[in-house]
Amino acid sequence: MMRRTVLFALILGIGCGTQSSLGSDAILADAPGADGEVAGEGLVVKILASPTKGNAPLTVHFESEVSGCDQGDVSYLWTLAQGTTSTKKDPGDFVFNAPGAYNVRLEVTCDATGKSASDVVQVVVLASAELSVSPPHLNSPTTVAPGDTLLLSFDVVNRGDRVDIPFLVHIVLSRNELYEPGSDVVLKEITIQGMADGRFGEVRQSFTNEPAALPPDLADGVYFIFVAVDPTNVVSEGREDDNVGQATSFITVEHTAKEKPDLTVTPPSFAQGTKVAAGKAFAYSITIDNVGSKPASNFKYAVFASLDASLSADDVPLSDQNASTIYKLEPGKPVTISGLLVVPANLPTGPYYAIAQVDTNDTVAEEDETNNVAVSPFVFEVTQNVVTGFDIAVESVAVQPHDTYWGGTIKATVKVTNVGNKASPKFPMAFFVSSEPSVNTKYDPRLSNLTADPLDPGQTADVVAVVPIPSGPSVKPGDYYVSAVVDPDSTLDELAKSNNWKYDPKPIHVYQEAFVDVGVEGAVAHPTTVEAGEEIKVSYTLTNKGSTAAGAFVNYIVLSPDKTVSLADISAKKDFVVGKVTVDGVDPAAKVERIEKVLVPLALPHEQSEYYVGVIVDALGDLAADKNKANQTAVTADPITVLGAKGGCYEDAMEPNGSGQTAWAIQPGVYEKLGLCSGE
Repeated sequence: MMRRTVLFALILGIGCGTQSSLGSDAILADAPGADGEVAGEGLVVKILASPTKGNAPLTVHFESEVSGCDQGDVSYLWTLAQGTTSTKKDPGDFVFNAPGAYNVRLEVTCDATGKSASDVVQVVVLASAELSVSPPHLNSPTTVAPGDTLLLSFDVVNRGDRVDIPFLVHIVLSRNELYEPGSDVVLKEITIQGMADGRFGEVRQSFTNEPAALPPDLADGVYFIFVAVDPTNVVSEGREDDNVGQATSFITVEHTAKEKPDLTVTPPSFAQGTKVAAGKAFAYSITIDNVGSKPASNFKYAVFASLDASLSADDVPLSDQNASTIYKLEPGKPVTISGLLVVPANLPTGPYYAIAQVDTNDTVAEEDETNNVAVSPFVFEVTQNVVTGFDIAVESVAVQPHDTYWGGTIKATVKVTNVGNKASPKFPMAFFVSSEPSVNTKYDPRLSNLTADPLDPGQTADVVAVVPIPSGPSVKPGDYYVSAVVDPDSTLDELAKSNNWKYDPKPIHVYQEAFVDVGVEGAVAHPTTVEAGEEIKVSYTLTNKGSTAAGAFVNYIVLSPDKTVSLADISAKKDFVVGKVTVDGVDPAAKVERIEKVLVPLALPHEQSEYYVGVIVDALGDLAADKNKANQTAVTADPITVLGAKGGCYEDAMEPNGSGQTAWAIQPGVYEKLGLCSGE
């Protein structure tokens, strides 16, 4: 009985379009039922492939293992990719250039017995990655000693396809301003397990204050700092000239720099059993010492409230951050700081530890960085400060439009909240303008006043007002910030006054005269091929860059054989008006998206098939205040194609008969092959 070996090579494209990680050039070479090792009555084959996943171009090394047959009697047939085959035992390196998922197949036959076996390994090839690194920033001192630790911040960025394999990041020291992997000192090796797809929005992995220890035997001298992404080139990239970033600061290594300051702080001292209301303060003291051998300069200290006995990022500062700098502290000369710790008004009630920290910004390189924090041995208790009253806070101010004029108006929307614990009465509000983002209720022009409705505790409301713009010297043409002020004349008894005003961060511009500036942009027609007698949709955007609302006006939708669309060409019958649209108006600073349906006439000239679609704004000149006509026409970027038009000049079988002398008599009943051209 003869055994027939059949090799199936199934070639299948994977993916559609450039947005898939598996591109349209991907192929599969597979055989029905092949999944891993397949043995043929004692004959066993196995593919050894490495790597089986990566970015294009991906080089994969292939070898084989066969048992159950003498090596000299084995025949090999590899099916790799894109029709490539090999009869070698070990094909070695093969490069997959196109993204995709490839099933690589090996079928072996033992010539002595006629037995066959096969194995299939899948190789996944992604599109090229695009790794880069931002210039690293040195956050630690530039003069250091061997064994010190550098703190670096940088971002690793991918703007290419995803990376599914681990790759390295090296923090490196160089004696010169060149990155030379063979001779540079690698301070730290970081492994990144992979990165997401960054082709449609870059992907970043940030490293903040990443520590990198200097070797204890590092020679004195000047060193430059580099961060290298994928220094071993395990990731295939479209470009690799941006894989190394150099720090803007260099370091100077000096053995004598081992002599450093060493700052310590005592636990905050305050009366045991202290109870303090939120918003109030209590007395404390701490002692800061320098137990090192060098002076410490320009460092900060702070005291925090913490729910537990360890310092964390969500602990609340109690000390004055603006007055907590010590400019110089000599070794062995401790300084005691006494003062008040202010409990924030919004700090929840309950017990808190007081935690002191010195050198809060890590600006001092110290002999010991672990002794900068001390915790109070007992807690203080925050109690509720019960004060009753109402308190109107202005949350935000929004103004429309931001272009106006003498005698015009603006619409102001003011969000207010009663942050007190009692209902408010009706309360006054006033609007002011100022050339600066601040308000002086005595000297800045007051535009208008109103009385707002009462607010319950915690209630928020929008107060909307139409604010007039006066003419004259008080508000000259120019830019102004609009502020809303609650209780501008201080007639109310509120819990606080500091939250009574806000301003719109975008200033208004006041013109001396009103003007309208309506324009059109972004004309698009759909479909791009249409039968005469059918409709097309024309979309476009109307704008009004003036300070005054535009009244009603008429737009023309026009078909033109060229990209020049004008009222003059319409009069000359070069362009054709296919639609007339009445627009109710456009507010100042507004953008209005419009879509019009218009009929493509059957009577268009049959000899013309391509037309640009144009929009002419205010075709009848209704907007007398609009002096800018240069922005009132928009034309599609590409023409549409019109099929089956029936109009225009048709020559006929009677030609030439363009005059009375050449006219032919037409017999009754003749109706075919007749036409009418100009002059006939």
